Amino acid sequence: MVLPHFRAMVEHSFIFLSGKEHRVLRRRVASFFSHSSVDCWRPQIASAAKQGFAGFAAAEQPDLVRDFIEPTFGEVIAAFVGFDGDDHGTLVRLIGCANNATEPLLPLSELKRIDATMGELADRLVQSSRP
Repeated sequence: MVLPHFRAMVEHSFIFLSGKEHRVLRRRVASFFSHSSVDCWRPQIASAAKQGFAGFAAAEQPDLVRDFIEPTFGEVIAAFVGFDGDDHGTLVRLIGCANNATEPLLPLSELKRIDATMGELADRLVQSSRP
């Protein structure tokens, strides 16, 4: 069974890169997490958190993850990766599914689902407005 998106994720992860490839990727990623880059995102994060708190407070039966964390994360990550105007709930679910890739001993059906999800995320990233 070939899982092309899963395989690409593994092949391009830091743990499987060495030497020059590893350093090049680290340098590219590091700029996103520099103090100045993070400072640029603080207003967006604060605004998303404020909206998240309002939604959490207004929920009939509030759930911290469903009513605050997921909407706040969705708002910020959508802007960060350039999924403007996207359904943030769908984006959060896709990312959550892709994150399951690190779980050990997953059944083949789950690996196929994760691979399809990674493909959908990759397609969305290609269409992203951000570099």
